[in-house]
Amino acid sequence: MAIWEWLKNRDVVRWLPPVLVGALLRFWGLGFGLPNFLRPDEDMVVLPALGMIGGDLDPYDYTYPTLYKYVLALIFRLAATLGVGPDVEAPWQYAAYGFLVDGSFFVGIARGVTAILGSLTVLVVYWIGKEGYGRFVGVAGAWFCAVSVLHVRDSHFGVTDVPSVCLLMFGVLYALRITRGGNLRDYIWSGVFVGLATGTKYGSVLGVIPILVAHFCIKPRDASVISQWMFNRRIWIAFGVAGAIFILVSPYVLLRLDGFKRDFGFQVLHLFEFGHGEDLGSGWWYHLKVSLRYGLGWGILVLGVFGVGIAAARRSASDWVVLSLLLVFYAITGQGKAVFFRYVLPIIPLLCVLAGVCVDRLRKSRVLPIRYAGLWGVAFLVAGLLEPLWASVRLNRLLDRSDTRVLARAWVEDRIFSGAEIKNVGGLFGDVTLRSKSGISWWLARYCRAFPEVSGDQLAAFWSRFDSKVVPIYQYTIYPGQEDLMERSQAKKAPKEIPASGWVITHEHPLYYSVVDGAFLNWLDREAHLYAKFSPGSQTDVAGAIFDRQDAFYYPIGRFGDLERGGPLIRIWRIKGSEEAAQKTEELGPLLGWIFLSMGNFRQQAGDLERAELFFRRASEILSDQANVYLLLGRVYFQKMELDAGVKAFEQALKLGARIPGEVHGNLGAYYVSNRQFSKAIASYEQAVQMGYEQADGYNNLGAAYFQVAQYDRAENAVQKALVLDPNHEEAQANLKAIRARKEGVP
Repeated sequence: MAIWEWLKNRDVVRWLPPVLVGALLRFWGLGFGLPNFLRPDEDMVVLPALGMIGGDLDPYDYTYPTLYKYVLALIFRLAATLGVGPDVEAPWQYAAYGFLVDGSFFVGIARGVTAILGSLTVLVVYWIGKEGYGRFVGVAGAWFCAVSVLHVRDSHFGVTDVPSVCLLMFGVLYALRITRGGNLRDYIWSGVFVGLATGTKYGSVLGVIPILVAHFCIKPRDASVISQWMFNRRIWIAFGVAGAIFILVSPYVLLRLDGFKRDFGFQVLHLFEFGHGEDLGSGWWYHLKVSLRYGLGWGILVLGVFGVGIAAARRSASDWVVLSLLLVFYAITGQGKAVFFRYVLPIIPLLCVLAGVCVDRLRKSRVLPIRYAGLWGVAFLVAGLLEPLWASVRLNRLLDRSDTRVLARAWVEDRIFSGAEIKNVGGLFGDVTLRSKSGISWWLARYCRAFPEVSGDQLAAFWSRFDSKVVPIYQYTIYPGQEDLMERSQAKKAPKEIPASGWVITHEHPLYYSVVDGAFLNWLDREAHLYAKFSPGSQTDVAGAIFDRQDAFYYPIGRFGDLERGGPLIRIWRIKGSEEAAQKTEELGPLLGWIFLSMGNFRQQAGDLERAELFFRRASEILSDQANVYLLLGRVYFQKMELDAGVKAFEQALKLGARIPGEVHGNLGAYYVSNRQFSKAIASYEQAVQMGYEQADGYNNLGAAYFQVAQYDRAENAVQKALVLDPNHEEAQANLKAIRARKEGVP
């Protein structure tokens, strides 16, 4: 009895059940899809954070603030120090494992952090409800938030949305406390949490609004209204703390201001002008009709809307604080052409609180017998919980089953040999995530930026240790199904038909990211054999399910029907008459060298000589017996005017038997002349001439070299050829006079 009496007076009894249920729903199915990245943007958050354990904290991509990445980087570094995770010896190997072998462990950590913060949000909702409206509202709001399928869904992702909402709700909690007396401590804490939230996701800067509203709700004591509102130091301290915290946890918004302006500016245009994929109409109506309708369920949404009406009519300080953030967020997100479900996540906890307000009003209504107020409250609560709870369970059951892309990848890797040519048709994001040289090069470039001191041969030796995890690697080409994705993806549009060779994987789905031209499918029916098919369920159920239409996430949040798993309809074809080539076993070490070589070529063509040099050097450290590697490296050095290094590279290429173009021999000749190595200059220029490289400057320099070794006839002949090519070449004219004078004995 003593324990029961103690528990009755403790808040833990009220908030612990919804928090535990919320945690169960958020941790269930947390490993979905791995080692495949089935949630867009996870790799763009998690792997750059992993790279930061090398010490470079610059994210280079400023689409997101850096707090979440820094937290992950700290956890990764601690795990590496403690020997938790991949069995490797050094931090650079720890990161290399995630970038190049298997990132599952690191994505799992990120998802775990998000799930913890998602569960914590349920507790914060309880505190907000209790602070603003009493314990019953806190309990009801916590239960509603615990089962909200949209919040449950996004709590499974290793990205910034749910963490930023959790921190933002802490800011709202302390804003409510400001209204109770204007304590400086509450101003400071509200500023801290808004700063942290903004350092996680830029849009959370709107969290300053409830702070300002809470400040205005405080009645002036001994000062005028204007003095109290505008010149009270507390509000400016809160804003200052928020700004300082934001800069502290995302310092590169200032240190790389141009990059921040570029990426943040693109996000603004993306939201308000470009949109994303389908045009779904007005965001205000779409979010109400779809995002919130299915993200919360009819019951919670209706209760929440009535709660908004109750708060707007009552207009207490707590009402003003909660409504200010909810309405401003809804007004801004509703203006956008991009209407991802996740954009309403900051509204979800607030609507849950206001739904609790409505239930509290209903249970105390004079229409219902007051002595049964508790039972009525439970009844309304349960009615609101049923739909989202069932949706959350259905979602997690799907997440817990193998996605069609996971099944297809396993089929391919089990039956198609490494190095085979495979074409993906349908688009990006819905594709089967097979390993390819181009895919490896994408993350290899970012790894090298994070760990520039790791040599190519070190990396190749490390990579070779994980042959069984890395192989097979395919020649994999992705053909987007929509033209307006072509420029962004730099991939190829699916043709009406494909050259008759190799394998083809198609993926189809109502989502914009898995579209296959009907004529092409007809061509496949005629010209290819269908080897395998992986379906998420009946196409009727897929078509009727509620997906985030602009997001490339193949799991619905409503109208699940009899869906068996997530993912698009995948079919694997083989073109008729294409012969199965003999399997070639390619060692991983040299393969990495060739990947570096292709990366260097790409960066050189793009004019990025610094990166090209780095990649060619890494290639030369692995492919030290390949002459062409040194030839390419030498050209980059000459483009950078690092002539000494370039000459060494060219000389190494010659030693290895490279057939160097005449232009390069000419460059070498010019270098040798400038360094008074005349015999080498003569040999290089003569070789250039033999290869058809004839330029006035080259012949002039050759003449000058012959002159220095006292071969005057050859010097005169070379300079005359220069003047034939360019009669106005002043230096050649002067050299010819000097040569003839020397031949005539004039000193």
